[in-house]
Amino acid sequence: MTPVSWASLPNKGQLAIITSVRVVDFFQIASLQACMYKHLESFGAGSTPNSISVQIGFLQGAFTATQVLSAIWWGRIADTAGRKPVLIIGLIGTSVSNIGVAFSKSYEAFLIWRIFAGSINGTVGAARAALAETVSRDYHPRAFLLLPLAFNIANTLGPILGASLVHPAERYPALFGQNSVFGGVGAVAWMLRYPYAAPNVLCAILLSLDALVVWLGLRETAPNRRPWQGYGLKGMRRRFGSLFGRRRGYSLLRNIGDSYRRYSDDGEDHVVASNRSVTEMAVKKPMPLRRVWNSSFLLALLTTAVLDLHLGGLSSLWPLFISSPHRNAKDPTTLPFYFTGGLGFQLSQVGLALSVLGVLGLVMQWILYPRVVAQYGLLYPFRLSMWLYPVAYFSTPYLSLLPFDSTGLIWLGILTVQTAQVIGRTFALPATILLLNYSCPHPSLLGSVHGIGSAISGASRTLGSIMAGTFNSIGLGNEMSGLAWWIFALVSLVGCLLSFTVEDNLDE
Repeated sequence: MTPVSWASLPNKGQLAIITSVRVVDFFQIASLQACMYKHLESFGAGSTPNSISVQIGFLQGAFTATQVLSAIWWGRIADTAGRKPVLIIGLIGTSVSNIGVAFSKSYEAFLIWRIFAGSINGTVGAARAALAETVSRDYHPRAFLLLPLAFNIANTLGPILGASLVHPAERYPALFGQNSVFGGVGAVAWMLRYPYAAPNVLCAILLSLDALVVWLGLRETAPNRRPWQGYGLKGMRRRFGSLFGRRRGYSLLRNIGDSYRRYSDDGEDHVVASNRSVTEMAVKKPMPLRRVWNSSFLLALLTTAVLDLHLGGLSSLWPLFISSPHRNAKDPTTLPFYFTGGLGFQLSQVGLALSVLGVLGLVMQWILYPRVVAQYGLLYPFRLSMWLYPVAYFSTPYLSLLPFDSTGLIWLGILTVQTAQVIGRTFALPATILLLNYSCPHPSLLGSVHGIGSAISGASRTLGSIMAGTFNSIGLGNEMSGLAWWIFALVSLVGCLLSFTVEDNLDE
């Protein structure tokens, strides 16, 4: 496979905007997860580790479950109305939900706002479709790496910033406390009353700003929409067009069957390397949705579903595991399976531990991924990396058995299991997205394909989150804190086997 470098990617401005959508979306999730345990604990009496474990599972599940119910609908809208409106609505709606979460004073209110966020957020499928249409297939392996790259950037910054903004009036008295710069004589009242609000307010601001960037700067790529449709104002388009247009030598490519169309800033179409006429291939109305249900698509869906099932469990289990109290030396322990406890990290340590995942991911994607894919292609690294998940899941709960005062040893264990997780994610996520993308039978169905993929992904993550909370609670009740981890190790083994059944079309 001929290596494709970052510098050789076309349409960098457009790719940057699409990536920013996923960064801010992942950022609000990462920030929320870092503070969720303590936020729920602050709601008052009855907040035990067992009950919080179940609540976290349902909160994670509620967001992804409503995404599942709306994803296919949003995908169809992305095919008919365009990718851009779906992205803008999703960003603004999620921003509103973050404000709601910020000022929630009960678990029920928290849950309602997460349900709203999931139902309004259709950005996953629309962003994937826009990314696929912005560059030709030759650039897809590197371009689709931007999606997990966005995840890792958000997972690096989100937990640290989220954890650092909790209780801001107490942490930064000179800025927000009494007689402070912003608080005046009596401090910033809402920060005192809602000590967990600031991280969510920051997320709401970032989401709103990104919606403005999408409105002003992103070109519409849906096959049945003109490329200039959806700009904010015509005058603003001309003013800002130079930032993303031909002056830097980039042009937008659209894959229509065997041909590509390049769009210039004047809105005119230019055919490039066409094997069929644009008139023949142009789509005024999307094809029937039933056309997507081919064997390649169904197998890609199943592979994606299993991967997202255990990744959904991981997203709930890891913050819960590092936040849960460390085991008492007097607690009964019968190895290899009967023991309890987590890592007992404080909030600042939780943020740092969650950020490790993002830092490792960035390193892997910039250094390891390009070299491996250039030499071996996508398929074989994807299959091999899947085997790292069961090893990491099985090993993680044993970190709680390390001596509490052996800080260096604990962090070495964290780095080891997270490196395995990150390598698996680095190769698996782009591969499964591309499997879905290449199973699409026609360009007019691309938004629907990724919408369905997003729905299945969300359903699997919902089930994974609920399974994580439920089995973790059962395990704690039976002095087996590793139960949920070991169940997901078995699930990931199924994913390993499925990876050998997918068609070899990633490297064609």
